[in-house]
Amino acid sequence: MPADLRLATLDDIPALEILIAQSARGLSTPFYSPAQIEAKLLHVFGVDTQLILDRTYFVIAHDLKLVAAGGWSRRGTLFGGDRAKSGPDPLLDPSRNPARIRAFFVHPHQARRGLGTRILEACTDAAVGAGFRSFELVATGAGEQLYRNHGFTLVDRFDVDLPGEIHVPVARMRKTIGPHRGRLTSPRQLPSSLSPAFSKPPIMNILGIDIGGTGIKGAPVDLETGKFLHERNRIDTPQPATPDAVAGVVKTIVDHFGGGDRVGITFPGIVKNGVTRSAANVDKAWMELDAAKLFVKKLGLPVTVVNDADAAGVAEVHLGAGRNVPGVVLMVTLGTGIGSALFLNGNLVPNTELGHIEVRGKDAEKRASARVREQKELSWKRWGSNVGEYLGRLDALFSPDLFIIGGGVCKKADKFFPYFKEHTSVPIVPAQLLNDAGIVGAALLAHHMAS
Repeated sequence: MPADLRLATLDDIPALEILIAQSARGLSTPFYSPAQIEAKLLHVFGVDTQLILDRTYFVIAHDLKLVAAGGWSRRGTLFGGDRAKSGPDPLLDPSRNPARIRAFFVHPHQARRGLGTRILEACTDAAVGAGFRSFELVATGAGEQLYRNHGFTLVDRFDVDLPGEIHVPVARMRKTIGPHRGRLTSPRQLPSSLSPAFSKPPIMNILGIDIGGTGIKGAPVDLETGKFLHERNRIDTPQPATPDAVAGVVKTIVDHFGGGDRVGITFPGIVKNGVTRSAANVDKAWMELDAAKLFVKKLGLPVTVVNDADAAGVAEVHLGAGRNVPGVVLMVTLGTGIGSALFLNGNLVPNTELGHIEVRGKDAEKRASARVREQKELSWKRWGSNVGEYLGRLDALFSPDLFIIGGGVCKKADKFFPYFKEHTSVPIVPAQLLNDAGIVGAALLAHHMAS
């Protein structure tokens, strides 16, 4: 019998995709039509990368080939691979929520040999070790009997509606373990090398990476102080700044520091659930790209992708010029473009992108970014007045209690800050973290997502 039970890695993904297709086509025919099976493979089934990154997905290999896979999850998603996800996947509370049993697949030639049972016991033991006492899953026809044999009971049946008016019936099932029961006992004990899956691995080394229009820079960050643990590494942004080229530079920076436990990455545009929704100062191939998935595959590490100005703002509000400031705080970063981060009592309103507000018939960043000052060789007075006019427009729209001005140009704040006062009476301070804010904020937000 195959004996190599282990945690899956990102390198297993190609083999897992093959196993999933073989399992679905070979074991589902008594329960589903060919059209239903192919629709499941196209729209639902597939690898859920988050399970691998969370170290909660197991595989069994035989003769160096994967023959079975399955996992559990401390997150909300009940079923489906990466392609089926459309939003955040929040962590569950073990005291209130059932752990998920996820994505079981067995090669048809290895069916009914106890592989599914072996993985299910490993998953249950790991979830119990993480504090869960109940379990929930969605079973296809091929797997329902396995779960019944292990004490799961039917909650309800429903159809998964897929394109082409195809409907796939599935069953929601649950199981509860008594409050005084410890880990499940079994003649098969997990090898000690799998013990990290029993509890959430500690986050010890978080890197922040700041993607800019001219440079990409990063460093490991002390989250208590915002200080870099090593001198930052900077590489020019590739031109054109295509996703693959930028991801390659990010990997070079991460490798420079020997990797890490998690990476926060900023992007100069709108980011929602890891997907980049705009691309004003980078290659248009970033539009509607699942950037988080791109970086996960490139780095082999958990990744959080956030708007660059939001990251800088988070750093300043938590560790810099905006710390403990109540009310409305508006941070503006002056660089290749203009970024913005809006806070109410310390809470971020993400993706404001206020650099695109129109001033005198143009995007504000076409008149007031630091790049415009350099390209047009504007005097400090002329450019400072442009920035001041822009801040005045923001004042009229948001009535902030404090402006924070960020970007490397703020090293020379004394040369252009004096020209703001004729446009707004709101207090204005330079960012304290300057060009480091994006890196620090990216690391802070990555840690927040992990916890």
